[in-house]
Amino acid sequence: MRKFNVKTAAIGFVVAAGAATISVAPAAAHSGFPGGAGHGLIFVAPVGNEGRSAKPLYPAAYEDVIAMTNRGDGVFKEANLCPAACVAAPGVDVLVAEPGQAYGILSGTSMAALM
Repeated sequence: MRKFNVKTAAIGFVVAAGAATISVAPAAAHSGFPGGAGHGLIFVAPVGNEGRSAKPLYPAAYEDVIAMTNRGDGVFKEANLCPAACVAAPGVDVLVAEPGQAYGILSGTSMAALM
């Protein structure tokens, strides 16, 4: 039986669709992104919202991933520290779609990573 790697399949899908940038959700595992850099993809990931003393959050802590933090009136106080390279984008009080054809307001580094 052949092993199926979901990340490899997903990267192949976005490459075939012509995407240049992928926003990646945080994960506890240090498993990397097979083949993405070889296709010229840019990976973007939130640094996390556990505070300045938290351990690095992957995939944002990888060297080849652009780590995103958020800012409102300064860097978000609950954001993890950025790894070596980090970009700040709006991520405080962001209007989002919610179930039931409703809207809500969210804040966090994941909101900044979508910008």
